[in-house]
Amino acid sequence: MKYEGVIVTVSRHAHEQYCARIGPIEWDELIRQTQALLDADERGYDDGVYMQLGGIWWAVARVDMGLIMKTCYGRTSMHLPRALKWARRHNDRISLESMAF
Repeated sequence: MKYEGVIVTVSRHAHEQYCARIGPIEWDELIRQTQALLDADERGYDDGVYMQLGGIWWAVARVDMGLIMKTCYGRTSMHLPRALKWARRHNDRISLESMAF
């Protein structure tokens, strides 16, 4: 997916999750940093639903010329979308507090 000219928005929920899982940051600063990472194409995995940006996993939604960061899952070396599929398939859950980096 191309993100040239796309404006990033971070939901309040995603900001709260980022602060809890990564560390405290002002909402406006998180938007600035996330926009800079997207502009620099610091994406790892990106299927339009889940995105790894700067090593941090997000649930995202594309709207018009914008990208909404809906939820922040945190930083981990695991492939989060595969882990979530596995958890659903096995009626299990993933502890985001104990993920490996």
